[in-house]
Amino acid sequence: MTLFDEKNSSHQPALDLLQTIGWKYLPPEEVLSLRKNNTSEVLLETVLWEQLKNLNSVFRNGEIFEFSDANLREAILTLKSVPRDGLLRENEMVYNILTLGKSFEQTLGGDKKSYSLHYIDWQHPENNIYHVTEEFTVQRSGTNEHYRPDIVLFVNGIPLVVIECKRPNLPDGQDPLKQAISQHLRNQKTDGIQQLFQFSQILLAVSGDQAKYGTVGTAENFWRLWKERNTPDFLQTEQDKLIWSLCRPERLFDLIRRFILVDGGIKKIAQYQQYFCATKILDRIKRKDENGQRPGGVVWHTQGSGKSLTMVFLARALVLEPDILNYRIVLVTDRIDLDEQIKKTFANCGVDVRRATSGNDLVELLRNTSSTVITTVIDKFEAAAGKQGVTLNDPDIFVLVDESHRTQYGLIHAKMKKTLPQACYIGFTGTPVLQKEKNTVVKFGGIIDAYPLTQAVDDGAVVPLLYEGRDMKKSVNQPDIDLWFERETQGLTDEQKADLKKKYSRSEILYRTEPVIKAIAWDIQNHFVTNWQGTPFKAQLIAPSKSAALCYKKFFDEWKKISTEVLISAPDTREGNISLWEENKIAVNNFWKHTVGQSGKYSTEKEYNRIVIDNFKNGTPDNSETNVELIIVVDKLLTGFDAPRNTILYLAKSLRDHSLLQAIARVNRRFEGKEYGYVIDYRGISTNLGEALDLYNSLNGFDVADLDGTLTDVRKIIDTLPQAHAVLISTFNPCSHGTNGKKKRNIEQYIRLLDDEELRLKFYERFTGFAKTLGIALSNADFLQTQEKKVEYYKKELEFFKELRLSVRRRYAEIIDFSEYEARIRKLLDTHLQAGETEIITGRINLTDVVQRQKLMNMPDTSEAKAETIANNLKRVISERWESDPALYKRFSEMLNELISNIRAGRLQSVAALQEAEKAEKIIVQGMDETVPVQIQHKPLAVAFYHNIRNDLCTMMTETDCAALADQLQTIIQKHQSVHWKTHSDILKQIEQELDDTLFENGITDVNTVDKIINQCLNIAKHH
Repeated sequence: MTLFDEKNSSHQPALDLLQTIGWKYLPPEEVLSLRKNNTSEVLLETVLWEQLKNLNSVFRNGEIFEFSDANLREAILTLKSVPRDGLLRENEMVYNILTLGKSFEQTLGGDKKSYSLHYIDWQHPENNIYHVTEEFTVQRSGTNEHYRPDIVLFVNGIPLVVIECKRPNLPDGQDPLKQAISQHLRNQKTDGIQQLFQFSQILLAVSGDQAKYGTVGTAENFWRLWKERNTPDFLQTEQDKLIWSLCRPERLFDLIRRFILVDGGIKKIAQYQQYFCATKILDRIKRKDENGQRPGGVVWHTQGSGKSLTMVFLARALVLEPDILNYRIVLVTDRIDLDEQIKKTFANCGVDVRRATSGNDLVELLRNTSSTVITTVIDKFEAAAGKQGVTLNDPDIFVLVDESHRTQYGLIHAKMKKTLPQACYIGFTGTPVLQKEKNTVVKFGGIIDAYPLTQAVDDGAVVPLLYEGRDMKKSVNQPDIDLWFERETQGLTDEQKADLKKKYSRSEILYRTEPVIKAIAWDIQNHFVTNWQGTPFKAQLIAPSKSAALCYKKFFDEWKKISTEVLISAPDTREGNISLWEENKIAVNNFWKHTVGQSGKYSTEKEYNRIVIDNFKNGTPDNSETNVELIIVVDKLLTGFDAPRNTILYLAKSLRDHSLLQAIARVNRRFEGKEYGYVIDYRGISTNLGEALDLYNSLNGFDVADLDGTLTDVRKIIDTLPQAHAVLISTFNPCSHGTNGKKKRNIEQYIRLLDDEELRLKFYERFTGFAKTLGIALSNADFLQTQEKKVEYYKKELEFFKELRLSVRRRYAEIIDFSEYEARIRKLLDTHLQAGETEIITGRINLTDVVQRQKLMNMPDTSEAKAETIANNLKRVISERWESDPALYKRFSEMLNELISNIRAGRLQSVAALQEAEKAEKIIVQGMDETVPVQIQHKPLAVAFYHNIRNDLCTMMTETDCAALADQLQTIIQKHQSVHWKTHSDILKQIEQELDDTLFENGITDVNTVDKIINQCLNIAKHH
């Protein structure tokens, strides 16, 4: 055991801290006893029974009555017997029981009524009992095998928190947190230990200076960091900080009760910025001014960081706030689609919402004190304030205004204030506040909480955005435009043509012409097909008008390279084709007629929206019939549209202010393997971000600091390519390598250098960094056109280091987890090297698999290289089997190290090296150890005992007698190997006693030798 093993570096520090903050330690054997030695059960029923009695009673007619034993038994059975309906649904049912309690009929004084029983006292944490245990053994479903989560926290005997600990210095490039999270997810599968996760509410993955949290069903990509606002000085590591922040009883109760919800079938727990924002607002609104009004204000949480869920968490917290009675919560948006979306979000989270269908309906809902949560479009306040003149003076009305930058500060806001003068107004925005609006914001309470883009990117809540401007002047064919103009203006006088040309010269009109649309569409198609097609990632095109959107669609359909859909709102069918430079309503009307309605593909607009959006959000390359790679929009889906696969935004429409910031945020959502969102701008007139934004003149109304990190010029990333390449090259400084690829590299020398595991991990990291940066560069038109020589050089370098990575992984028997970036890197290799398919070969060879072994022998390596590959694979096998026979595998490990050393020193000829490796393989993999006495050769456990006790007994016994003793020891242990023997203290004591007696009977009386042999045999048997 070392300071860096899992126990010392992560597991024990976690246990120590948990006991410091109020959790009582229970040893595993005591926990097993409390479970009546039944590892398929996870409740500590004895503890739960006592707590149910302590926490629950009925006060009636001045007397206190306890719940009957029958009701207590029924309460426990109810908790244990939720209907089988999939883990997430079962967990949700248990959550509702734990947070809401359960009613049971009780007869008191001859009167039978239902009374609520509670499993946890949420209001008074001190009334509950807190236990922590380790190595919590739980039987897997449908098998006699077990999983053992590292640490489990029980409240009143109910397992609410599960913690997986990993040592920081895992081998082979493994990420400790990924491994811990993977273990959580494995345990939640149907063949795992779902009975534990039915009850679990918070899950932690910790490893010293790394720590993340999630809940049941949280995918790896959505486990989060927690950044506490204030932590004690004694907390040294991120693991300590996370445990202290989330597992202190008061905080744990607050998080579970108010900040966990189910959103559309997915269980979610608040991120730290959501939690602190909601609690800050709650503290704020408990105060009232001299007029009895609660202070309001504005929340700025960057797009994509969960702003809508913050509103839900706040609403739920208000509902549970004991000091605020007869509350009403009004959720206000400025568009119907956002109103529908916010209602759906709340409904998905189990919050009952009433949606105002008209101004009159809004008035009735506001007057009805039983309508606790209402959604409305802000325009409906005009009817309430104007036509009916309604005024409701109630400080317990809370108005939450979504995307408040468009509505919070204008005339309509005044009408809201007129209708609800005493209400508390909380505005939510995903974009910074304009300078001209800041004084107004102060009047409404100021900024309550800010979570800017830079912080969200740093936390991994969203991905950063790369900007690339594309100058279409190089692509637009002026003769084509002139021909189009002449054709469209036939019949007009010269004066009319001159007037039209003047209007037509505006850039907005230019971008609606067919030749320009065609040029941009061609560029978009090439860009997407070359860089993104075949990956999980999608693109969104913002067109300047509905008819322009249809024109884009027409060209994409003609070329048949990418699958596209148009999503627009219904046209005003009374209008026609008014003029050349305005919307072509006839084309739009015809499209709508053939898309929606009796003669259309979709029966209603709602169905059209739902199916197109679903195919875009969830379609994948392996289902070409429903997969939408590119969605073309005009105004729809520019705000509040959450599609994690959406990665590239093609901007062909001029946007300003908040509209621009809202639109570009469509591609900042996280998705596995997605490192950046890309904004490809065809309207900035410049390839330079700064110049483009100056020409837009669209973001000048914001403070520069507020816009920090909004977009990063792709050129800044491309400028780092030489450095990324130089860093990669520097990995191999001890080797001889040429300049600019002119001198041939010695790949064997490179591979041998990477025998150093730490250096090998650096190489993998640096190769991935170089490949990602090169991928960004190769997607940039300007780089491809102006740096042709560098392009070819870097592509050759990519080819070389890709092959090197493959050879290294094979030689050292590794599987490194590149899954997060695999799709993009493979796309890069496929597109630019036409050799990406070789990347699917892994380094680890199953030496018992004839096909894999033959593949290894057929590879064009030298015999020495093949021998070394076999030896490294054997070292992996030894590492995996070590605990089952330490003495044997120590000897084999030394033999392999000597073999590898002899190969590298050239002391073995090619054929001899391979023969020695295959001889070692025969012994280690097939277990053909001819040095073992024949009487136990076919008894693996006895053989392992023999290897490990022989040296201690060599002066007392012959090899034959030692083998006979090993056989006896095996018989004793196998006799007691029931399902739970490894953790059952009584069984282990019985085994130890019989082993002790047997050793004594064989003349072994030295106490230290006896203890050593017993410990060795038990440890080997547990791992066999």
